[in-house]
Amino acid sequence: MGPYCTDWLGEYGCMALAVARPQTTQQVSAVLAACHRTGVPVVPQGGNTGLVGGGVPVAAGAEVLLSLDRMTGVRSFDEDAGVLTVEAGAVLQRVDEMLRSDHGRCMPVDLGAKGSCTVGGIIATAAGGVHAVRWGSLHSSLVGVEAVLADGTVVDGLSSARKRNVGYHWPHLILGSEGTLGVVTAAALRVPPAPEARVVAMLGFADWDGLRRTVRRALGSRGLAETVSAAEYLDAASVDVAVTWGGQRDPLDERYPYTLLLEAAGASQAYCSERMEEVAQGALAAGEAITGAVSASTAQARQMWGLREGVTEALSKRGRAVKLDVSLPLERMAGPQGAVAAARGRLRDQLDPAWLSPGPRGASTLEEGCVAGGWGCDGTDVGGVLACGYGHVGDGNLHLNVSVPSACAADGRPVGAEGDTLRRPPASSSAAAPPPSLAEAAAAARDASVPFVPEWVAKEAGMRGSVSAEHGVGMSKLGYAGLSRGSGEEALMRRLKAALDPTNTLLPGRVLAARGR
Repeated sequence: MGPYCTDWLGEYGCMALAVARPQTTQQVSAVLAACHRTGVPVVPQGGNTGLVGGGVPVAAGAEVLLSLDRMTGVRSFDEDAGVLTVEAGAVLQRVDEMLRSDHGRCMPVDLGAKGSCTVGGIIATAAGGVHAVRWGSLHSSLVGVEAVLADGTVVDGLSSARKRNVGYHWPHLILGSEGTLGVVTAAALRVPPAPEARVVAMLGFADWDGLRRTVRRALGSRGLAETVSAAEYLDAASVDVAVTWGGQRDPLDERYPYTLLLEAAGASQAYCSERMEEVAQGALAAGEAITGAVSASTAQARQMWGLREGVTEALSKRGRAVKLDVSLPLERMAGPQGAVAAARGRLRDQLDPAWLSPGPRGASTLEEGCVAGGWGCDGTDVGGVLACGYGHVGDGNLHLNVSVPSACAADGRPVGAEGDTLRRPPASSSAAAPPPSLAEAAAAARDASVPFVPEWVAKEAGMRGSVSAEHGVGMSKLGYAGLSRGSGEEALMRRLKAALDPTNTLLPGRVLAARGR
């Protein structure tokens, strides 16, 4: 039972009353009907890769964990419509591999957790991923849903029709509801043809405005926009974490304040290469980028993607992380006036200076993105609270992480156990105060970051941004999700919840805070 009852970050969870693992929609219905009759809360779960505490029990011995991990079947594929109908427990990567090998198609969503996240999970959180700039979010791809309501009623909306306007759109009502309105058991998804060619460009920038201009040209120019399938960015701190803790290689060899990854996908390798060369040469000629590289092989493209996708796992190896997933206008994501700089300034103001040290390669300015960080002058991670930013620059989705390391050896590798104290950076070794324990530092970092960052996002971006982009609300964002809800939205959400789940059986206390909070 244990693996089902603790979230991926280890921050939420407790033992469930029971774990149910149905194999059919009818069995899901029976479990929910029984829990509804007896007043037992239910927590639906997919791959348990959530980052907001929404898919694990939080009331010890009082909630039933409903895992969909045995519902993995492919029900049908409509060749003419290009629509796949698949059960909710199917793992994203396995579905994608099947589509590519059997039908020449691909899943429209690609995530770092694709090896364990499920179809039902990405629908529950309305996940976007790295290819949203090309295929759009799941709002563009989800055409049908089968789900079971809290009382066991099965709602079958698994039409594969690409156009179906017969009233309220059930799939989009359930999309992003995190399991609070019903348990998704199967979905019909529009799946695009898999591109035969992919070419990746990686560019280094000295300033955020230069990166913005390059992204604007790549996504807004004829001949370029239709080929770009991903636009991602990493700051210097994120790159160093991926290299030091994730074992990745930086294709640019030197650190730059901002790194941009662009991918072109299409039918022709030569055409995609030409487009990426065009972007790279244009950025260099305009003085926007300092350097750049374009992949000449599949291996090189994978290496570039490895740097970007390796950040999340590397942060986990480094220690604990406060994960903030927000949407912002591009000008406020990074740079001196961006969210990452604001977070670093907050850490500098709120935390003991002994916990912080200069950033990667001795960088010392906000524009270089390293004022709050635990890096020695040689680039070695020597401990310290580190703020880093990376994410989907093509759709304004910033992953801002505040990393608190476990104890570090001189070479930056972890030593010791959970209770060990942080190794003090050499520059601060003479300070009188003892270094904090990991738990103390993590709590202080969270208190400094939350609700400061969400409030900053709400103030600076308003309805042009969001305090939650694609991770959902769950438990961890209950206290501030309302900052990004428009007038009347929360009241309407409560009315919908009361109509579909009047006894509050599904995930009580998640997504919508109890009244009075």
